[in-house]
Parts: sequence; C-alpha cells; structure tokens
Amino acid sequence: LEYPRARLVVTSIAYFVAFAFFSLTYVFQVGLFPAMVAVGLATAMLSVELLREGEIDPSETLGFALVSGLVVAEGRWLIHYLPLDRYMAGLALLVVFYFATGVIHAYLTRQFTSRLALEYGGIAAAALALVALARAGGLA
Repeated sequence: LEYPRARLVVTSIAYFVAFAFFSLTYVFQVGLFPAMVAVGLATAMLSVELLREGEIDPSETLGFALVSGLVVAEGRWLIHYLPLDRYMAGLALLVVFYFATGVIHAYLTRQFTSRLALEYGGIAAAALALVALARAGGLA
C-alpha cells in the first residue's frame, strides 16, 4: 500500500535532482567536455534508481542506465550550441532525461508499445516546443 506512494516520492526527487544538477552545469559555466561527463554520470546514477523495477539483473540495469547517461550527455553537447539560458537548458535536458528513462523503463517492464513511444515522444516534443517558444518570446 505504501510502496506506490514511496515510489512516486523517490521518482519526483530523482527528477528534481536531475534538473538541479543539469542547470548547475550552466550556472557554474562548466566547460563542455567536463559538463558532458558530469551530466552523463549523474544521469546514469539517477537512472539506476528509476530503472531498478525492471525484472532484470543489476548489471543489465546498470547497462541501460549508462545508455540513458550517454543519451543525456549527447543532449548536453547539442544544447551547448543552442542559445538557451541556464534554467531553460536544464529543463531541456530534463525532458531528454524523462524521454530516455521513460522509454527504457517501459521496455524493461515489458510495457513498451508503439503507442507508448508516441506518447513519450509527443510529451517530449511538446515540452521542447515550449522551451523554444519561451526562448523566442524572450522569457528565457
């Protein structure tokens, strides 16, 4: 009975920590390569928590977590060349993190369908469009 609530709290905290960490790499103006490494490692560590419900052994969970870390690190590289401010860039990375871990989690729990992939992709695209509109509107 308490497990679903506790899981919601832990997941929420993981996303909050991810946003804070991603944004801080911009706030402290960390160089591109060290920021990519830091974002990738932080993502991998947070992904282990988010992906551990899958019915696979821990080494496979770690492997999938490292894949999500690589995806978000590549997102950090890409966003470096876009004119986004600190928190909007952190939010954009959070969207990439959400998409990557969500799709991988669905795959691990055997719930992955093309409809679910479209839902995650649609939510991620809408969120990134909002970030782009905020930037274009001068809000970020």
